[in-house]
Amino acid sequence: LVVLSSLLADVVRARSSSIPRSSHSRIHLSDHPDSPPWNPSSQIDDDGFLKQQYYRVPGEWEDEFPIHGKHRKSNLANAPVRIRQVPGDGNCLFHSLSVCLSRAEKGADFSFENLEELRQCSRLLRQHAVDYLQQKPRRLLFLQGKESLRSKDLVDAAAGQYGCTGDEYCETMRQESYWGGGPEIVALCNLLKRPIHVYELSSHKKDFRLRRMACFGSPKFDRKEAIHILSADSRFPDVAPGRQLESGNHFLAVFPVDCAVKRKVRGGDSRASENTSNSIEVNAGGDGGGGFCSWVTLWWSLVISGSLFIK
Repeated sequence: LVVLSSLLADVVRARSSSIPRSSHSRIHLSDHPDSPPWNPSSQIDDDGFLKQQYYRVPGEWEDEFPIHGKHRKSNLANAPVRIRQVPGDGNCLFHSLSVCLSRAEKGADFSFENLEELRQCSRLLRQHAVDYLQQKPRRLLFLQGKESLRSKDLVDAAAGQYGCTGDEYCETMRQESYWGGGPEIVALCNLLKRPIHVYELSSHKKDFRLRRMACFGSPKFDRKEAIHILSADSRFPDVAPGRQLESGNHFLAVFPVDCAVKRKVRGGDSRASENTSNSIEVNAGGDGGGGFCSWVTLWWSLVISGSLFIK
């Protein structure tokens, strides 16, 4: 508890006093229907896919805390991925997961022709994530490897960063455009019983690599295909390697290129959402994802100290 209190105090001093919320949630979705719902770029096609393929690399933590099974770090080599943009309206975490679930559950890409359908799926994911965190405080949540912790402990740690109670944190997170992160990702990973792997941008000479930050749900839920998301600078891909923000402020969907796509569907897999997460800090101009780096750093510090283990 002493270690936990000390680490959270450091985070509180470094972050805002309230949970960030996007102030431009409807700009691209209604006011400018002819503009893409993300920063326009010649490197992004009409469906939001980045034209370039990227490669993943293991995180530095994997030498000390290796992931075993099919997601071990040796399997990342020579495995390219494609990245897909999602609207930057404060709900980017849930948009990214909705898009990934459509591919994983139906083998079909979510169509952005009707963005309201994406918003509906994302709202469901948001509510399911908070329900899962709040309804059973003593529920055991699986993190990564053999680590786990109680739902209440996770919520209290997140709430403590903003000087609020766990219930206040959850009720705030239920509202649209508040940035989700680590706790919500963990909740959805456990609810869906599907691994969620998170990456960050890493400079590699004149290009980017996607460095793995966390493998939530692996190997516990490896029977299901993992879904992948990227916490990145919202200017990506139009930012030079080495010039990106230290902590990402926007989530994007990531797809290994060997994942077959049967067809494009209008809307998403709302059924998958009903069968059914975020970090809470950002730099100006983004809509979410920024606090995830801080959250993962805190989480790994607690793992190393032993504070997170459920005996």
